Amino acid sequence: MVQAAVLQRATLFMGTYGGLAQLALRLGIPTIACFTSWSGTAFLHLDLTNRLGSPPACRSHMLNLKSAEAMEALW
Repeated sequence: MVQAAVLQRATLFMGTYGGLAQLALRLGIPTIACFTSWSGTAFLHLDLTNRLGSPPACRSHMLNLKSAEAMEALW
């Protein structure tokens, strides 16, 4: 699998939330996964991401881009 081979060399994954972010976490790569809407995605996926991204296993952060824009507006 080409994606796994590329990710294995990474020290951080930052991208959209989805299968590639899940793969990065399963490989133990710290992950920042971005999204704008959680509709249509099962909350069990979020639970799995949180479990895979819990220290000491690996660090992860889910970043809601709409919230980030709102925070920037405050500054």
